[in-house]
Amino acid sequence: MRRAKVGWPGLIVLLTAVVAIVAPASAFAQAQATQAPGAVKPEALAGIYKGTATSPNGDVALTVTLKYEKGAFSGTVQHSQGSTVAITGGTLTGDRLALNFDMGGAPGTITCTVKDPARIEGSWTMGDASGTLALTKATGDPTQPAEDKPAAGAATGAPAAAGKPAGAAGDPITGQWDGVTGNNDMSVPFTMNLKLDGEKVTGDISSDQGGAPFSTGTWKDGALNLSFELSGMGTVTMVGAMQEGKLVGSLDVAGQFQMQWAAVKKGS
Repeated sequence: MRRAKVGWPGLIVLLTAVVAIVAPASAFAQAQATQAPGAVKPEALAGIYKGTATSPNGDVALTVTLKYEKGAFSGTVQHSQGSTVAITGGTLTGDRLALNFDMGGAPGTITCTVKDPARIEGSWTMGDASGTLALTKATGDPTQPAEDKPAAGAATGAPAAAGKPAGAAGDPITGQWDGVTGNNDMSVPFTMNLKLDGEKVTGDISSDQGGAPFSTGTWKDGALNLSFELSGMGTVTMVGAMQEGKLVGSLDVAGQFQMQWAAVKKGS
C-alpha cells in the first residue's frame, strides 16, 4: 500500500477524523504488545540517550547512560543543571520500561514506552514532582558514561571528536534539512532551515502548504529541541538527535498527536 503524501493541514484533519475510531483499537493493540513476551530485548536498550525532560522549573536536557549487565539495569542520568543521578535498577515488560533512580538519597522512578530500541518516551516522578521525558539513542556504546567523554576529548583532542557525528567539529546542524514525518499510511515531507548560534537554534520549517518560523530552538548536549506554531492547532514541539548522520526524533502536536520524524542535511 502506498503512503499518501499530504501537507500539515491535511495530516491534522485526517488524524482528528480517525482518532475517535482507532483509539479503542490502538489501546487494545498496545495492551497486547505490552503482554507479548520478548517484544523488546533488554540488552538492545543499552546505550547512551539524549533528550529532554519537563520539570516544574522548565525543560531540562538529559544524557542517559543505560546499561544491562548480568540481567539487571543500571546507569546514570546527567541533566543540564550539572548533577549526575544513579539508575539503581529497572524492569522491562513487553515495551514498558520502568527504571528506579536515586538523587542524593531521594528515590524516583521513570516509566516509559519503548517506541523502538532507539526511542523512549514516558514520564518521571520523584516525591511530589513529576514531568515527561523523551529520549533518542545517540550511541550503542554504554561502556563509558556520556558525561565523561567531553572531558577525555578535551584532554587528548581525539576520543570525543570520534564520538560525534560526521562533520560535527563545531556545528553539526546549521544548514537545510529535508525530512518527513507522519505514520504508516500518510507522510508529510518538509524542509527545515537551521542556524546554530552557541546553543540557540533559529530557522524555519515548511511543507508544500506553508511554513512557520521556529519560536524556540536549542542544541545542547547533542539534543535538538524546536517549537513552532501550527495555525489552528497550537504549538508543535520537536525533539531529536543525530543518529548515523541523520536527525531523528519525534514531534508533538499541541499534546494531541505524536509522530516520528527524520531528516537528512542537503549536500551530505
